[in-house]
Amino acid sequence: MRVSPTAWLMMNAPGQNLVKDQREYLGASRVRSPAGFKKGKASLACRIRFLILLLLLLFLPQNPYTEKKELIGIITTTSYCLHTITASGGKTKPGYVALSRDLEKKFGLEFGDLIHVEGEAEPFIFMDRMPSQWRKHVDIYRISCKDANEHGVKKRMLWFTKKQKEEK
Repeated sequence: MRVSPTAWLMMNAPGQNLVKDQREYLGASRVRSPAGFKKGKASLACRIRFLILLLLLLFLPQNPYTEKKELIGIITTTSYCLHTITASGGKTKPGYVALSRDLEKKFGLEFGDLIHVEGEAEPFIFMDRMPSQWRKHVDIYRISCKDANEHGVKKRMLWFTKKQKEEK
């Protein structure tokens, strides 16, 4: 005859070993030890996984950027699609951005700093410099000229995140 769990608990007097009685009632395979952990090899495997995770977290490279985004302001943004050499010396790649020299000097930006553009999912990397006649301007590199033309000229909010300098 099966008894409901509530009725079974009411029939047992307080102070008895309920864990042992629960194992008998529910079957030993369905109840874990009082601490809630399996004992033996499974516990050793969990400990090993935990140690490996801990070691990985200790030795992972740290984020080279500061977490603080600083406001640049509302800036004119355009796009370009020329496959050339950037002012930093590398080839143009998706995710690169060219800044006007006045913004670079005013905020002390260096190649490799992140530029966050309003409406864009990912930040861009400052790797190119615009000609000296441009003021308060950002040029975003696009792979295709069609995408660059569709972007057009827009006024958008910009932020930057400085890359941390490596200590020597």
